[in-house]
Amino acid sequence: MGRNEERARPLIYAVEFAPSVKKSFKKLPKDEANRIMNAINSLTKDPLPEGVKFLKGSLDGFHRVRVGNYRVIYEIQKKRLMIYVLKISIRGSSTLY
Repeated sequence: MGRNEERARPLIYAVEFAPSVKKSFKKLPKDEANRIMNAINSLTKDPLPEGVKFLKGSLDGFHRVRVGNYRVIYEIQKKRLMIYVLKISIRGSSTLY
């Protein structure tokens, strides 16, 4: 590799939370909140991990990952290098994702 060539650096995404997500975190048990936050942090390096679901309908363009009994709904904003976390919900809640 020549001096002028740069090594390709992996893209690292920033994370932005919807206001409702911040409130949801306060209500979660601490261990669950930590697991969910670790999963969200891993999205900064790999925004489409194994098991990701591509949502349709009113949430077209959003993705869902499972973290235990919880679901994290997020959008990848490639131009801004941003992961926007829209919602965290427990599996089995009245709304299906």
